[in-house]
Amino acid sequence: MVGGYLAIQLLELLSLSLDTPTWLVFLIGGACGAILVAIFFDWALVLLTSLLGAGLLVQLLNTSSRLSLVLIAILVVIGFFVQVENCCENDRLD
Repeated sequence: MVGGYLAIQLLELLSLSLDTPTWLVFLIGGACGAILVAIFFDWALVLLTSLLGAGLLVQLLNTSSRLSLVLIAILVVIGFFVQVENCCENDRLD
């Protein structure tokens, strides 16, 4: 579900308009997210939650597309490293 949400948000952020229905983009993004989680569960969970958190925070700010992309990139990196550091202290990531 996170993969589908991220796919929709990415299309909106990049101002891309496809002739593809929104539900299909959501389905494809969700499938990609599910495959990623199935293969690399711990790392995928950290990455997807970092992306989701960054996307939600930037969405609240209502900034321009270019600034939103920069903020998302910065927040994803911060979120990723904070979660990895937290997980490594607990030895949860393999």
